[in-house]
This record gives sequence, structure tokens and C-alpha cells, in this order.
Amino acid sequence: MSIQTYPKWALPQRDLEMYSTVAWAKASPEAEFSKIAIKRNVAGDDDVTFDVKYCGICHTDVHYAQNDMGMTNYPCVPGHELAGLVTTVGRNVSKYKVGDRVGVGCIVDSCMNCLGCEDGEEQLCAQGMTMTY
Repeated sequence: MSIQTYPKWALPQRDLEMYSTVAWAKASPEAEFSKIAIKRNVAGDDDVTFDVKYCGICHTDVHYAQNDMGMTNYPCVPGHELAGLVTTVGRNVSKYKVGDRVGVGCIVDSCMNCLGCEDGEEQLCAQGMTMTY
């Protein structure tokens, strides 16, 4: 199994403790899906980690996996709407506890202070948003 690594520009500007897990990925547009080892960051004080039980794959994921838009980095692990069980919560997290059922949509972070966010339109965030694609 290979370990997926990310360029420094793609990671937050802090040292992250990482752990290994498995994912289903394509190594190229023509490749079949195969199980690979990837590294993920350990949950911080404001984060939740969960065991993914279900993952939705939409047609956009299919386009990314096949590099239809010409910008896919491989290996590619598609899927961005997740559901599972909480395994770890950061010390500042009060809404969730270990064992809770959770779901994550395609937008996981935005500034929550600009006009777009205040209007409930996080996809229009003036500071940029973080997607799970």
C-alpha cells in the first residue's frame, strides 16, 4: 500500500500529527478503484474524528475521478458526503460525544462573518470555503 502525501501548500501552516487509515482510490483515470493507505491529521481541540460508515458519490466525483476537468491529482479518493460514528472529540467540542451519529456535507468551513455567510450562503464566502471534494 502506498501512503498519500500532500504538498506543503495544501496543508494548514502548522505542524500536524498524522495517522494512517485506508481509502478507496483511483491511481489514474483508467485505473480501477483499489484500497490504499492514506494519512489524515489527528483531530485538534475544535475538531471531531469519526468512523465513516457511508459515503455518497455524486456525478461531480465521477468527473474528478476520471479527470474530466483536467485538474485531478492522483491517487484520487472521491466521495464528499459522509456519515458515521464519532470516535474522538477535541477538548473544545461540546455538541458531540464519542458514539454520536454525524454527517458531513460538501462544505465544512467558511468564515461565517461575511455577507454570503451571514445570508446562509457559505458557498459565496468572501474568504473562501473549505470543501470535502
